[in-house]
Amino acid sequence: DDLVDAWQLDSWEAYRDVKRLGRKTRLSEAQRAALWSIFAVMRERLAKQGLIIYAALFTRLAAALTARRMAGVAPPFEHVVVDEAQDVSVAQLRFLAALAGDR
Repeated sequence: DDLVDAWQLDSWEAYRDVKRLGRKTRLSEAQRAALWSIFAVMRERLAKQGLIIYAALFTRLAAALTARRMAGVAPPFEHVVVDEAQDVSVAQLRFLAALAGDR
């Protein structure tokens, strides 16, 4: 959730090559490959059930708001105030930025 979906990684190559700055534990390529196979199975099972995870929800909302803005629709808010921003995920930050039109 914090890496794969937040950064919209949709292939083994993207997952393998993403920079892992600030991660506490380094994983070998073999460990990453094993994890990717789990992620792939999980995504497939969720998709079959019509489900998504939390990060994907915010990613889709941000994309929808951005598409509306590109179509000339004004963002719903001019400003967004965020308290406790250190607890906000990457996907949530993208959503908040899109909510106010990336201002």
